Amino acid sequence: MAVVLPLMLLVGLGQAQEAENKAAAAKTAQGTVTEAINIGQDEQNQRNAWETEKSGLKQRYQKAQADAEFFEDRVVREQAACDALGKKVNELERRLFESTRLADCLQDSLVVLLDRLTSQVAVDLPFLPREREHRLVSVRKDLDDPTVPVADKLRRVLEAYQIEAQYGGTIELVSDQIFFVDREIHVDILRVGRLALFWRTPDGSKVGAWDQSTELWVELPRNSHRAIAEAMDMAARMRPVQVIGLPLGRIER
Repeated sequence: MAVVLPLMLLVGLGQAQEAENKAAAAKTAQGTVTEAINIGQDEQNQRNAWETEKSGLKQRYQKAQADAEFFEDRVVREQAACDALGKKVNELERRLFESTRLADCLQDSLVVLLDRLTSQVAVDLPFLPREREHRLVSVRKDLDDPTVPVADKLRRVLEAYQIEAQYGGTIELVSDQIFFVDREIHVDILRVGRLALFWRTPDGSKVGAWDQSTELWVELPRNSHRAIAEAMDMAARMRPVQVIGLPLGRIER
């Protein structure tokens, strides 16, 4: 009994120690499993977070790539538009240069044309002197004004030429003063186109014409009275138009 009791105590102690070791091992194993599970969950959470970040980065990359392609296309279109606009600007600059050059040439030509018309009026028959002079002065003023468009200057010069040309196909009867024999007298003046000017006193006692060679008003003989009186009556629409002979003299070119 004395021997068996210590053995039983030893066996009990061994079993208790073994149970304690098993419990410690089980606890250690449980801790290891828990730790492994925690590590696995952490890794899964990291993988999930990475997948989420990866998906976001992929979407951002795709959007950035689409934006880059869009802006590349836009740059190409804008460059094409810029090139086209540059060509238009160059063409407009060329046209502006040509327009300025032509405007300068036209300005010089218009001045020459007006000078010729002024010279022609100066040696022409002296009818409507104030009106014609005023017209030429007005046109000259427009030509000298840099703010007046060239098109308006051209129109004014052509109008002046047209008006002067129309005088050649019309007749006109007016009352005016002329300088005759060192004094001014009041007469009726008949203009026959640009060919001749005839005058007659109100009482019909004297008739005459403008002498282009001497640039003087001269008196005509009495055999011219009837023809000039009839012509004046026709110009005043006091008698029907008919063919008559007028002393036009020699017509020089």
